[in-house]
Amino acid sequence: MKSLKLALALALAVGAPLAALADGNTGMIRGIVRDFQGKAIAGASVYWSSPAGLGKTTTDRFGRFQFFGVVVGYTNVASAASGYTPRCRKGWVSANQGVDLVIQLAPQRWFGPACTPFPFAGAADFYNTI
Repeated sequence: MKSLKLALALALAVGAPLAALADGNTGMIRGIVRDFQGKAIAGASVYWSSPAGLGKTTTDRFGRFQFFGVVVGYTNVASAASGYTPRCRKGWVSANQGVDLVIQLAPQRWFGPACTPFPFAGAADFYNTI
């Protein structure tokens, strides 16, 4: 009985994300958020936004994140964490496909190109969410 419950839980865990990709109108975004030394950043906020919708999640202890059911088309992805400069990426999400990203966050004192996080009215709104 235990093995049946485990098999059912595994099937649901694997099947739900696959079903989300099977509708032909959505894709998936997954990735990892790291610092410039390559260390995973746990607890970083990650956002996606497109004309068709938006979403938010938080990285796990390995810096990983994923979004299922992202509508096909151009999509923006932004990430931020306390002590780091927010970074944005833009790209195309295809039907029934996954997009893999590595987002490297620089220390907050870094003065390189940053981004204006897209799902919010202003930078203050973005920082208030992390």
